[in-house]
Amino acid sequence: MLSEIFTKYSKYKNYLLAYCVIACSLMIKLIYFYKQIESPIPPLAQARGPLLYTLSNVFIFLLPFFLIKKRYSFLLLYLFFIDLILIANAAYYRYYANVIPIFSYYSNLRELWTLKGEVGTYIIWKDLFHISLTGILTLAYFLWGKKRIKSPRRKKRILLSLFPLLIALILFSSGVLVATLNNQSISDFFYERNHKQHKFVSYFGPISLWIYQLSKQLYTDKKPLTEKEYQEIDKFILQRKSEHTLRSPSNKNLIVIIVESLSTWPTQIKETEITPFLNKISKQPDNIYIPNTLPQTLHGRSADGQLMINTGLLPVRENSVAYWHAAQYFPSLAEALKQRNYYSATIMGNEKFSWNQKTMNIAYHIDTLISRENLIPDEIIGIGISDKSVFKQTIPILKKFKEPFYVQFITTSSHNYLSDFENYPDSMNLDEKLPKDVQGYLKAINYTDDAIRLCFELLQENDLLKNTCVVIASDHEGMTSDKIKDFYPGCLSPYEQENNTTFIPLYVVNVDLKPRRHEGQVIGQIDIYPSILDIMSLDSYKWRGVGTSVFSEHSPQFAVDKTLQVIGKTDSIPGNEIEHKIEAWSISDLIIRKKYFEYIKQAQ
Repeated sequence: MLSEIFTKYSKYKNYLLAYCVIACSLMIKLIYFYKQIESPIPPLAQARGPLLYTLSNVFIFLLPFFLIKKRYSFLLLYLFFIDLILIANAAYYRYYANVIPIFSYYSNLRELWTLKGEVGTYIIWKDLFHISLTGILTLAYFLWGKKRIKSPRRKKRILLSLFPLLIALILFSSGVLVATLNNQSISDFFYERNHKQHKFVSYFGPISLWIYQLSKQLYTDKKPLTEKEYQEIDKFILQRKSEHTLRSPSNKNLIVIIVESLSTWPTQIKETEITPFLNKISKQPDNIYIPNTLPQTLHGRSADGQLMINTGLLPVRENSVAYWHAAQYFPSLAEALKQRNYYSATIMGNEKFSWNQKTMNIAYHIDTLISRENLIPDEIIGIGISDKSVFKQTIPILKKFKEPFYVQFITTSSHNYLSDFENYPDSMNLDEKLPKDVQGYLKAINYTDDAIRLCFELLQENDLLKNTCVVIASDHEGMTSDKIKDFYPGCLSPYEQENNTTFIPLYVVNVDLKPRRHEGQVIGQIDIYPSILDIMSLDSYKWRGVGTSVFSEHSPQFAVDKTLQVIGKTDSIPGNEIEHKIEAWSISDLIIRKKYFEYIKQAQ
């Protein structure tokens, strides 16, 4: 039988040879891509799983090969498109230490287009390897294959396509089989590697990630909240210790400045002062400064930072809340303040569609969104109107707001620090031996620090600062510790060096409370929301978040990162308290995906 099939298709040997060559080329590209995202395939003895999953990805990617009869130039264009996806993800990884969030950016072309500036600057010459292989295939086709490759008729092409498709399906389903044999849920089998999305990709391949996320989004997450899941969430909430401060209500205005990519380490540089204004704030005894705040964002990055500050919820494991879970009810900081008749607004220099801000502001119960569309674009830095211009244009507007108010400023100028600040005047005399991206980042943070200084001056000039509490937080870290440890090792805390992480700072100005300090205290980004509730005396609000207030009796001493790694001092911490903070990740994920608060609202 095999001999008959071979005889029948022997006249198409060049066609089949072309398929094999293209498949080998794509296999090599994917393996090289894994190396680019610092996830090399393990030694051969342990590489069977990754190699088989990669092969299945190749078979799926090349299904269009069997749809084309003559015009293979379209196939070559398709291969170049795959190259661009791999290159974009490699560059994105160098910037964000992650692959592109599939259903956040790929599902929103306008958002994807905004990446071109920041990611484009991180494309390196080694990325051309992908295009060079496709270039060689292109030359081979026009010099040799165009006249020699004979395509079978449609029926035979469809028949041929079934073989790789069947193999791919068998390989994909093997993961389900392994999970079943090990009495492991399919979700847990995949989730082992999905804390770090690039690790998932290097094991299961990019198509596997897309299929997994799509199935989660369209099937698993659509199932209603079960009674067991409801009980799990309720049990977690009931286990939380009382944190209420029971103080008289505060009538101060609240301004939260969410700073783009502000890490703690630039504020610690002694050779030259990068953040003179923030350093001044941190040294004033009446202000609060917590340098060791652990960033806990996932695939949503900046949007995840806003989620935690506004709702006290950790981000979901896959995809982004801002795009895939926005259409539901969230308790929030703005809603809590509405109980005391606070007016609320978000102000930013980028467009309202960025990270689905318009929709998320509604989800957070914020009354007004002032974005690029409402401002004069007199100075553009990166993805939006410069931070200084935004402060100049909007702080006078706050005088017209009915007090008390809650305003959330979202800065953007430090977003594309390499491309936007590479040629920016250096007033700090930075060491010329520093890599360009490190120099660009420090210049961007120096600019942002000066923008925040301007913000405070304008608040003072408009007689707003005295009766306003100002919280300055970061949406996520700017650079990983392994990137800067060779240049500024003294600026990293022992926890950062030991755990290869990067802390972000938290500042609070004009607050009447003092936090409960611990030696070497580490808090999580998720602890900011309940801390603000205490700052504003919102003791009676129904939702305290999954974090812990720094003002409570049980002020946090440690935090849990996205890989469930515990960071901080835990010598005297009971094991159940550590487990509780770890569990917060899965509970928060469940609350959001299964719309727990919608369920509660309907039940009331």
